[in-house]
Amino acid sequence: MMATMSELLAWRDENAVSVPWIVCGDFNATPDSDVVQLLQRAGFRASHAGQPKAATCNANQRAKLIDYIFHNDGMKQESIPLIPVDDTTPLPGPGQASDHVPVIAEFDFV
Repeated sequence: MMATMSELLAWRDENAVSVPWIVCGDFNATPDSDVVQLLQRAGFRASHAGQPKAATCNANQRAKLIDYIFHNDGMKQESIPLIPVDDTTPLPGPGQASDHVPVIAEFDFV
């Protein structure tokens, strides 16, 4: 993921792309990972940053945040609260067909 994200950001910089961007997906990376730090240094913000105990999956009975929606300047966003996940939440489970919960945010151009 790190190589892919580095290439994407390099392409953006080489082509002087200045429109707002949204980068999202299952990064399989925690908030302290190199790829998340790279995006933050490039001016991107995670839509659910600061949400206490944010988690999107429960792998091996360990809840963690590994799915993201990142955006840069030029947009305002409102995040929809994540479905609560802790170390005992069964995923997939009742009412949740995936091993990840959805990450949702609404965006408006400013």
